[in-house]
Amino acid sequence: MMNNRVLVLLIALLFFACQAEKKSELLVIDVETGIENPGEILCSDFIGSFEYIPLETRDSCLIDGNPAVQILDNNLLVRTPNDCFLFDAKTGKFKTRIGKRGRGPGEYRQTIDLIDFDNSTVFFAGQNGDLLEYSLQNKFIKSIKIPTYNDGFENPSIPIAYTSYKNWIVCHFGNLTGTEKKFLMGINKSTGNADFIIPNKRIFEYNGLKISAKEVAFYRFNNEFYMKEDYNDTIYCMQDSLLIPHVVLSAGRFQLTHEMYWDKNVEETEFVTPGDVFETNNFLTFQYFYRKKPYFGLYSKKHQNVVVTEIENGLKNDIDNFVNFKPFMGITNHVLVGIADAYVVTEWFLKNSEKIDQLPPELQKLRNIKETDNPVVMIAKLKE
Repeated sequence: MMNNRVLVLLIALLFFACQAEKKSELLVIDVETGIENPGEILCSDFIGSFEYIPLETRDSCLIDGNPAVQILDNNLLVRTPNDCFLFDAKTGKFKTRIGKRGRGPGEYRQTIDLIDFDNSTVFFAGQNGDLLEYSLQNKFIKSIKIPTYNDGFENPSIPIAYTSYKNWIVCHFGNLTGTEKKFLMGINKSTGNADFIIPNKRIFEYNGLKISAKEVAFYRFNNEFYMKEDYNDTIYCMQDSLLIPHVVLSAGRFQLTHEMYWDKNVEETEFVTPGDVFETNNFLTFQYFYRKKPYFGLYSKKHQNVVVTEIENGLKNDIDNFVNFKPFMGITNHVLVGIADAYVVTEWFLKNSEKIDQLPPELQKLRNIKETDNPVVMIAKLKE
């Protein structure tokens, strides 16, 4: 009997030792020191080359400010709050508009960041909690109702971020009143049922409604899915309905926590919420706002160091000495995408006439762009 007890005790000690070892092995990136001592990041520090695709300008596909761009099946999917356009990824030629904003059958209320990369389809937010699925050929496929959706003022329950993961649409529910019980919900793409719910463990008493456009970012890396919440310093790997800690972005005293977010006396601009994470085999990048200015962070896995820099004017382009690069989002394991507004391109040519002849022929062609044209997509291929 005593031997059995000793055996059980040894097994328990071994288990906890393994758990502690796993926790100690978790990569912790010192973002706090980077915030205190910002440096300079050049494009050549992590980018090997740029590709520039000027988007065709027509009355039927005019793009307004701050579009989101994704690469899907040799296409550029360009999304604004009201429109979704498809362009050829090589030539920039306009191909089609996807979906239509309105209140009729199959029409959407707004565009959302939800793409099924495995099936090459795009989703939109419909009326009354519907998700509308379209093909890249602008064909309506189906509507999926979000379970428990409620957009009323009393106990609202509304997703504010989405991703397509295996056979699920994963929705993150905004904690609008402090009492939202759901954190993530996995909706089966085939049945529309909620196959799993990860509960929200941070419930607060709050008198009012606090609107947030986005609190969670999702990304892919090496065929795995990851999630980073604004008010949590940890990046999690999604394994079915489980969230496994992956990397810690330690902002220390600068991190805006859940409790601080709900405190009306906290000046949020004095704190940060590192997000928009992108990861490759060699680098991990992230972005945040500090004192109303945008910052970009670069962690080198090889050198195990992090540098952050202000990017209000973009990262200095020392690859081809053309316009600066403003990273927008990661597409695959080795590609970052940015947008160069047409007026930025025309201004560069006006101010750098002596450098034009030094540009490669494909960049010299961009001198014909007018400042009212659609933007130029910059595709950065990262160093491997």
